[in-house]
Amino acid sequence: MDLPTVQHLCAAIPDVLRPLPAQSAPDLPVSAVHVSDLADPTPYLSGGELMLTTGLSLPRNEAGITEYVSRLAGSEISALGLGLGPSLQGVPLVLREACERFRLTLLVVPPEGAFLDVTKSYWKLRTEAERRDLGEAVVAHSELVKAAFSGDPVSATLRSLAYAMRGWAAMLGPSGEVEHVHPAGRLQDAADVAAELRASSRRASTAPLTMERTTGSSIGYPITLGQRVAGHLLIGTENRLSGTQHRVGLAAASLLTLGALRRDQDQARTHGHAQAVAMLVDMRLADAAARLASRLDIALGHELRIVVIATSAPVAVDQVVSEWCPAAIAGWHDPEALWFLAPSEKPDPAELGAALLEVDPAASSVVSEPVPLERVHDVRVGLQRLLAGLPEASTVVMEKRSLRTSGLDLALRRLRDYGRADLTGAVVAYLRNWGQWEPASRELGVHRNTLRHRMSRVRSLLGVDLDDPDVAAELWLLLRHNGLA
Repeated sequence: MDLPTVQHLCAAIPDVLRPLPAQSAPDLPVSAVHVSDLADPTPYLSGGELMLTTGLSLPRNEAGITEYVSRLAGSEISALGLGLGPSLQGVPLVLREACERFRLTLLVVPPEGAFLDVTKSYWKLRTEAERRDLGEAVVAHSELVKAAFSGDPVSATLRSLAYAMRGWAAMLGPSGEVEHVHPAGRLQDAADVAAELRASSRRASTAPLTMERTTGSSIGYPITLGQRVAGHLLIGTENRLSGTQHRVGLAAASLLTLGALRRDQDQARTHGHAQAVAMLVDMRLADAAARLASRLDIALGHELRIVVIATSAPVAVDQVVSEWCPAAIAGWHDPEALWFLAPSEKPDPAELGAALLEVDPAASSVVSEPVPLERVHDVRVGLQRLLAGLPEASTVVMEKRSLRTSGLDLALRRLRDYGRADLTGAVVAYLRNWGQWEPASRELGVHRNTLRHRMSRVRSLLGVDLDDPDVAAELWLLLRHNGLA
């Protein structure tokens, strides 16, 4: 609520309260009207009052009056009103000079005026202001509710709020960056306040944060989901927010929090549905996964890239993957690594590695070549084993025509180190015989089922499709290069 000012009060009752000749009433808010003839009324003042006195106890010497005015000015009253008639017929020159010296406005209540008229007028103005504030608050709350249920609740809420506050409003994301602002021309103001908020030690606080700036006052209301601050609602005005405006701001923040909670729940539900599809794919139930994905309107191609990540910051990494590829599907959180299914056509998987290192400098990741749904489980297991042998902060991107640079040579070393069977020999025999089980098993002197079991282990370790001619050819050349074939 805007308090009545000294100027408003003098204009409302010019015959009862007026400034001295050749002077004007200031536009200072009046917190109350206080009447006192005490020699020192300051113990009963809290600041902002219009103090009225008849001058009955006014000191009779210059030093006393100077001290009296000095104490009143130090109490930060809005003005001093002197009632003429009961004890003084005019304004003492020494009092006028002291008020000018301490820059304290001096008003006069003429003999025909009454202090009671000043008090009545003040409370009438204040009641009108409260009624006007209440009406504006009701309208503002109504508009905010309509905005919250509109097609674009965030933009509509900011527009309504900026109008109600006679300023600007902005929405900050989890990282503290400006996502929306109204009006758009106040983007720089919002960005400046957002930068100040990010630098504040109270950024993670769940309490509103007020920031006073040379261009006005700003306040940030946190948007919280549980104990997590998911963003901030910023309001900027030229003046400090009134109590009513603050309550409107809190209402807007609450509505935006409910909207964020609803979106968070929707995302969690969608995430759960997608995770069920990923689990079916990993269980080699490709047909069931495709049918479920179709029912849930989840895009699932015939080939997918598999992303496996070792990290100590799973929540942040999950967000990074989502931003890198909104269509990525998260598998269940394995204790050893996170894994995701991404569209095969996702461009430049190497971008993911750079983004991961920003949130976890020790994160390691492997992105597979495009693989068919039926091969996802075997390749995923192989990628996790490959990931376990990588140093921290490693990024491996597997492509059909760049196997050696993708880390396959490291996987070949794991084949040679596999102690329970000759997996390298199994690969060589399998490729030399063009994938035919009978001649390959005869060459090795083992049963074909034994060879099948060994090749299953090979596929898991390498994480590639050995039936792909391009893969088989490059793998054969790599084995020859290493003297293994």
